[in-house]
Amino acid sequence: GKFNLHHPPTNCGPSGKGAKSIASWLGAYDQPGRHWDVISFNHGHWDSKNDKAAYQANLEKVIAELKKTKANLIWVTTCPVPNGYDPAGLLEASSKAPGRTAGVMRQYLNPWALEVMKRHPQISICDQWQYCKDSENGIYKDWWAGKNVHFKGAPADALGQFLGKHVAKIMGVTLNSRPADPNTKKKSPRNDPRTPSKDASSAKSLPRRGIPMLKKDFAYQGKRADGLYDEAETAAALPHEWKNLKPLESFNGVSASLKVAAQIPDGAGGTFDIATKPSDAVLAALKKKFSVGYGLDWYFSPKEPRYRSGPGLTGDEILADLRAGKFPEEAGHPCFTYGFYTQNVTRYYRLYRISKDPYYVDQIVKYAEGVEWILANRPQQLIPLERRGPLEDPVATIPHEPIALANFWAHANAARLLLERARAAGLPSSHPSVSKAKHFLNTIVKYVASQTTADFQMFARKRGDEPTEFVSGKKTLALQKKFNIPNRAAQIIEYTPWNQSFFYFSTLAATAIALKDLQVITGGASGYQLLIDKYRNIVRAGIWNLEDENICVVREGAPYFFHMHTPLRDGESKMRLGFPMFGGEDVSHSGSGAWNLPYLWECGEKFGVRTALLAGYANAMIATIDDRSSINKKGEPWPRQHIDSPWYLAASGRKNFPFKGTKGRYYPMMPFAPEIVAADRPYARNLRVWSDEMDLNRLYAGYLYRLSMERRSARR
Repeated sequence: GKFNLHHPPTNCGPSGKGAKSIASWLGAYDQPGRHWDVISFNHGHWDSKNDKAAYQANLEKVIAELKKTKANLIWVTTCPVPNGYDPAGLLEASSKAPGRTAGVMRQYLNPWALEVMKRHPQISICDQWQYCKDSENGIYKDWWAGKNVHFKGAPADALGQFLGKHVAKIMGVTLNSRPADPNTKKKSPRNDPRTPSKDASSAKSLPRRGIPMLKKDFAYQGKRADGLYDEAETAAALPHEWKNLKPLESFNGVSASLKVAAQIPDGAGGTFDIATKPSDAVLAALKKKFSVGYGLDWYFSPKEPRYRSGPGLTGDEILADLRAGKFPEEAGHPCFTYGFYTQNVTRYYRLYRISKDPYYVDQIVKYAEGVEWILANRPQQLIPLERRGPLEDPVATIPHEPIALANFWAHANAARLLLERARAAGLPSSHPSVSKAKHFLNTIVKYVASQTTADFQMFARKRGDEPTEFVSGKKTLALQKKFNIPNRAAQIIEYTPWNQSFFYFSTLAATAIALKDLQVITGGASGYQLLIDKYRNIVRAGIWNLEDENICVVREGAPYFFHMHTPLRDGESKMRLGFPMFGGEDVSHSGSGAWNLPYLWECGEKFGVRTALLAGYANAMIATIDDRSSINKKGEPWPRQHIDSPWYLAASGRKNFPFKGTKGRYYPMMPFAPEIVAADRPYARNLRVWSDEMDLNRLYAGYLYRLSMERRSARR
């Protein structure tokens, strides 16, 4: 299970009952271990004969009590009244809604409730009414034709899953979307020669509230009511290997002392070599595999056999599917920002770096052309499912979310590689590949520019009042000034969760490099230098802030980097401090850094990612695996799923659900943190990086190793 579920021991009834009873329903949430993380709430069907003023006043009373818990709040819209009832008419003479009638929720109760929710923008909306409506001819077809507002069986389960996914998204928890294979045997962890820092069964802990990871100049102590041990208890709980270490301001100057490894421990007493370039035979076999989609991801449709075991989507196939109308409508926008679209483009990029085969560039171009087709024909595909329907101009909303820039990850890499090859070959600016790259770049530049008109209104909540506009805090203004970047970019850096920002930074870095090549090819006629400087400065500002607000430390010569899920969000300003969902980053979300930091490092030092940051990022993962202070379902000591710093763990006594392996995301960093494979091996499924010559993570790690050696040689 992912969550502990609780419901008041009663039918919550009308909003008037909720207004009177909500305090008792919430219980003693201010006591240790009894806090609420997420609260979903609704009053609707029992209010179908209520009037607007009374209904809204009751909801305000409920919300006032819910806010005191500091939990994440979700308003669940009221499901429809099916068509078997009489149709809803006008309001009664007393201004009350017409009772349980078909359409009453759509016409009255839900709009009234949403007016209230708009006054509280921190409350998210789970639109179950729309979910039922969207499936009127599907799973709810019989229900819509009936005369019973209640749900049973599969329709009821579907609504529960819909709300569960909404909760999981807010909490940053990944729900299992694939059924377990009964024929797959579970692996037991190897006999690890490394000694865990402490046994989970004897670890000292108290049930306590989740708190953000502590800033590096913060005294690691606090009141028990806030979920922290006091100073003496914290010092005693800190493992000896971390005592007397002081976090650094940054990793500036640390990279030079790092030794990059070519012989990687395999976790079974041997090593494997990543220094040697792959042979022609390996590259040919690799291309044969990827040209039919093996090694790539497919649409997120778990019920499809191909999703689980078949080949993924080549660039040729995705473009053909789009043009033929085969792209599944239910594919959510994360497919493009986090999912198979960005990941497959990244795989093609890595394959090109390993092989220099233009076939992979062509496949990235096809992915970019696929997004072009979407923009022209069904732009709502890039909008979250719950917000697609009522938008008059969905294209206009795409750029206003920072992660949306990842929609153009294929554009940026296609342009970068096309222009890199054109520059190396001395092609003129009139060449078709240069023209195509320029078109892709113009699309990116257009959408980046449109972001400057928006701000983080969602965070425009000062303590104690509700301002009508966003007010930049000290850190946002300092970033803007220090790096000469737009205020909107500084807002993105300071207010966006890191897992989203990493894609934002990588897309800007790739675009800046491509624009630089275009400028060289055109002899400077393109005039993109201001954009190049701006994009590069934004990335540098982001990476600087990443190190500045989180924990950089060196232990026994090895760097470690621990970061929380979200920046501090101008915590010292009058703006509301945006606490992250977790103390540190969880392994699934940390995959964003594992995907993007090697890419940014490869882009060059001018973008701010030092070798020590790569090593520190992976070493933090190794430290998390080695510290088996969680407990698995068998009651055995097990690594945690969250990558929390030792200081945070000592101050909070936190434990969380068990680790499930890195899925190879961190393996490309093995030249800089060579123990990562051995640490992960007991938990890795179907990964054979130590023995598979065609393993893409292994091959890309080898490329990064050789690039590091070339750079080191050039500096001498």
